[in-house]
Amino acid sequence: MEKPKKRINKNVVSKYVFVLSFLIVPIICFCVFYLAVNINSILLAFKVPAGEKWYYNFQYFLDVSSTVLPIFSSYLPNTLKFFAVECVLLLVSFVFSYFIYKKIPGYRFFRVMFFLPSVICATVLVMLYKKMIAVDGIVMVIYKMLTHAEAAPELLANSSTAMTVIMTYMLWVGFGPKILLIGGAMARLPEDVMEYGKLEGVGPIRELFTIILPMIWPTMSTMIIMIMTGIFTATGPILLFTEGAYNTTTLSYYIWTMVYGASSGSYPLASAVGLFFTCIGLPIVLIVRYICNRVDKGVSY
Repeated sequence: MEKPKKRINKNVVSKYVFVLSFLIVPIICFCVFYLAVNINSILLAFKVPAGEKWYYNFQYFLDVSSTVLPIFSSYLPNTLKFFAVECVLLLVSFVFSYFIYKKIPGYRFFRVMFFLPSVICATVLVMLYKKMIAVDGIVMVIYKMLTHAEAAPELLANSSTAMTVIMTYMLWVGFGPKILLIGGAMARLPEDVMEYGKLEGVGPIRELFTIILPMIWPTMSTMIIMIMTGIFTATGPILLFTEGAYNTTTLSYYIWTMVYGASSGSYPLASAVGLFFTCIGLPIVLIVRYICNRVDKGVSY
């Protein structure tokens, strides 16, 4: 006996075709510009000269003192400094978001001041910042007035101050996106929970860390994991400020110089360096993700 043939529902087919028409372009872009690029980068790390072993690029990277010593003595510490700045920004943004959420006096002004750098082009902000701290800039004019110094120092042309100046810039412009995400999570908090805390006599610090933090922990944990993924790629606008001079080179900028800079064309070596630090960073990210998931108490509202 023949089985009855299943009829294809035209509405279902048209629905899938409609959805696919929206997804096909993003899927193609993901495959071409992300998946293919990353796979090619991994393969490049194992592209070696004729007659050499498959790990030649990694051996060259680890054996040549002129490559390894600057990385672990200067480039890596500079990268970890910018990573520390990102961690500080997350903590301070969490506190500032709480002040804005509680609508302290002047919160609208601070909200605009925090968001303003995020809507201005980074190149414009760097130029403005460099003008402010230049020898004849407003900051140096005030410095000479307060210290009665005859000449102001060139902060970006000094190895002892260049990194501090760039990190200060990162602290200045880095609040906006974080406060936007954390503030958005706090805006969703139910008012009855906050009112109950007031009736129980909960103070601001306890409210922040025992009520608000657990309720917005999914957002905070996601941001923590995203920061950890950049532990070896954290960098500031080095190219716009110093182009790596005055002891400001980071790992990301070092890899960039191997691809596009003076020593451009070292694609296999650059891929090997990136893959090396990826293999170190991946377990760290997975451990942090595991800890964040364990901390999550599953608060729902």
